[in-house]
Amino acid sequence: MKRLAKFVSLALLLGTASVPYVQSAQTPMRGPIPFESFDRDGNGAISEQEFYSVRGERMAARAAQGRMLRRAAQAPSYEDIDLNGDKVISREEHAEHQATHCARRRP
Repeated sequence: MKRLAKFVSLALLLGTASVPYVQSAQTPMRGPIPFESFDRDGNGAISEQEFYSVRGERMAARAAQGRMLRRAAQAPSYEDIDLNGDKVISREEHAEHQATHCARRRP
């Protein structure tokens, strides 16, 4: 339910944005997002705000290009990646999630 509420909030935010977004050069349009792209303040951890901000910006950039957002509703939530529940995503948690997520997507 939390994931759905966050997704709906994000969709509303993206739908009401009137200024086109220029995506950061370090955030790729496809594939996994590097830890450094999420960790905007450079403190070695990803906050919930950083996580949803980067994800939302990438989704907005893809939508602006007319690209489909097929699996946006199934995207893992912040809580799914923050394995120890300490309210920050460490470099290790990020790497573990990406390794697991990429392994599930391979045939």
